Amino acid sequence: MFDILIDHMRAAIHRIQSGEILVNPIGKEIQDTYPQIYNEVKERIKLIEEVIHCKFFEDEISFIVTYFAAVWEKSRAETIKKSIIPTAIVCTAGRGTAQLMLAKLKILDHIINVTEIMSVHNIQKIKKSGVQMVISTIPLDNIEIPYVLVSSPMVNQEDINKIQNMAVEIQKKKRIFCQNPVESFMGYEKHQKKESARKSLTQFFSPASICFDKKYDSWENAAKAAGILLSLEGSIKESQINEVIEYLKSNGKNAILCQGVIIAFLEREVKRESASLIRLKELVLYTGEHPVFYFAVFGIQDGQSINHIIYNLVSLFGNKELRTEIDKVKTPEEMFAVMREMEKNIVRLCKDHFFTFLRKRAVL
Repeated sequence: MFDILIDHMRAAIHRIQSGEILVNPIGKEIQDTYPQIYNEVKERIKLIEEVIHCKFFEDEISFIVTYFAAVWEKSRAETIKKSIIPTAIVCTAGRGTAQLMLAKLKILDHIINVTEIMSVHNIQKIKKSGVQMVISTIPLDNIEIPYVLVSSPMVNQEDINKIQNMAVEIQKKKRIFCQNPVESFMGYEKHQKKESARKSLTQFFSPASICFDKKYDSWENAAKAAGILLSLEGSIKESQINEVIEYLKSNGKNAILCQGVIIAFLEREVKRESASLIRLKELVLYTGEHPVFYFAVFGIQDGQSINHIIYNLVSLFGNKELRTEIDKVKTPEEMFAVMREMEKNIVRLCKDHFFTFLRKRAVL
């Protein structure tokens, strides 16, 4: 889900910077259904807005919210499923009466699941059955499992209340609860960030892997040149160079990072992680309609790296001030220095936003 969200964000930033508006037909419904998620996303998206100097439209935000909402709904469904208490009925009457009792307890299906119906003679089997609660029409001795004594198989409202209260107590002991929407996703997000933040751009690139102001007659030749640079870095074999072109052909518009920038990822048989970057002397048309000035190719061994790479590249090429600066730099060393300074600023900016976030909530 996180990787899909990253892909969506990349496309969304490209739309926003291009002035394209994508209408979400259920945007208002999403806002009304998940107001907490919407407000949190809107607040956190400001960090990206500061980097790219563009504002996210409400419809774009509501599209992003759907990813968070999907994770939360899945988490909520799993939590509800886990929270249902497997329960046994112990009844002294016949099977017909036990079935009547079972029917009366249907009202509690959201909190208990009757998995066993047994007589008092089979009480010793309860432990092995895996149930966590017992509902009985007679007092039970020497039973370690929590049980509720009901007044009769007819199960009145007072009995229902006792059963429900007992089930809730069991849930509390098991610490079963449904996280709020943001916590549900953020736990997953933190795990992904921990995995994906292992390498910065300056750990992928080197001045030797950056090439400036070369002229190519087609995007294919430019992409091939970026692949050759990657092979010279020892990331891929020479026989894999044409895979850069195949990647771009199969991904089409999805390979556009932002205006004028194309990005490709190679994972097969990558010997070591590195990247190459080519700035063209003259624009070439990608897929016949998209003018391209930069080609970036990454050789990666772990797909989790993609998330961090895309974020930093968007911060680099999507920022108007930085873009003006990198369009003017004259040497690979200058370009590498811009990357390094940009990544330092990202870390600083993230820390500032984090402490501001805490102060607003009176944590600090």
